[in-house]
Amino acid sequence: MPTISWDYWCIDERQEGDKNNEEEGEKNKDKGLPIVIWADSMSKGAMAYVVSNKGECEYAIRRGAQDMNKIFGYNKLVLRGDQEPALRVMMSRMKMLAGEQCTLEDTPVGESESNGAVESAVNEIRGMYKNMRSDME
Repeated sequence: MPTISWDYWCIDERQEGDKNNEEEGEKNKDKGLPIVIWADSMSKGAMAYVVSNKGECEYAIRRGAQDMNKIFGYNKLVLRGDQEPALRVMMSRMKMLAGEQCTLEDTPVGESESNGAVESAVNEIRGMYKNMRSDME
């Protein structure tokens, strides 16, 4: 059964420019512009899109359900994410749109490695962002 792993990454210009202050960056990691990132276990594909807010963002919910149903054509699938409340709200709303053949799965608390596919996608997207930003400067 295909598994689609979900996560958020927030762009904060102050964090990205200050490489010496990683502790401050960890405290403020949820501030900034949120990006929803997903990784698919079957196709090994990943996608990211900017959203206005975390959680109850209608665009993110509809876009995620559309990606699962219309792009991949999955009828049965597993949505996997961490314990973040905003992510759980988004995934549960997507489940309602995707149908009854969709199940939710939470990764263990504090073990982001168990959701490795989306974590590597987050790192890849972060690298692309930094590369594009440095090219524009």
